[in-house]
Amino acid sequence: MPAATTPWASGICAGANWRRQKCFQTAIERLTRRNANPYDGEAVLQSGLCLCLMPDAGGSPEDAARLLAEAGDALHKAAWNQAWQSAACHALAELACRRRDWTGALEHLDRSLRANAIIRGRGNCAPLCLTR
Repeated sequence: MPAATTPWASGICAGANWRRQKCFQTAIERLTRRNANPYDGEAVLQSGLCLCLMPDAGGSPEDAARLLAEAGDALHKAAWNQAWQSAACHALAELACRRRDWTGALEHLDRSLRANAIIRGRGNCAPLCLTR
């Protein structure tokens, strides 16, 4: 399915992403009101994932670059939390692939796999990233 016709890129889901992002920001504000590094980083991770989807909804290239930069910041913040480190690093690897930064993608992917050491077949992911 081309990017322009995916449900996330259509106007139907694009508005939902903005509403979700607003809810995540409210949750982050509440979590960080008394502690800059809250116990759980799920809201920060979800915010970053939501921001990753927003540039596909259209808009100027400058807006898309700003949203992807914000997504990267949120995902890096989420990666400090052990519970969400693997997912955050995987999403950072996907962002690096969008920028065609294959070396960075491989580094984030390796970090993601090291954070979740129980994954079997982890050696199969590196060649896949390198062939892209």
